Amino acid sequence: VTSVSRLSASQSLKKLWLCDCSALTNNGIVGLELISTLEELKLTGTKVTNCACLSASRSLKILGLSCRGMSDDGIVGLERIPTLEVLD
Repeated sequence: VTSVSRLSASQSLKKLWLCDCSALTNNGIVGLELISTLEELKLTGTKVTNCACLSASRSLKILGLSCRGMSDDGIVGLERIPTLEVLD
C-alpha cells in the first residue's frame, strides 16, 4: 500500500490501522484529515515522517505514530486536533 488518499471520501470509517505498510509515505496519507468519522489512525512501521496534514482533523482521538524518521516538524499542528486524546 503506497496511498490511502482515496479513502478521504469515506463517511463511516472509524478506525484505520496501516501498521507495517512499509511503502506508505507522507503523500499517501494526505486526505485522511477529511474523514469526519475517523477516530483512530495507526501509522506504526510506515515511512511517514510528516503527518502535519492531519492537524486539520476534527475527529481523531487516537494517533499511533511510532514511525522511524518522524521529525519535530512532522508533528507540527497536531495540538490543534480538538479531539486528540492519545498520541503514541
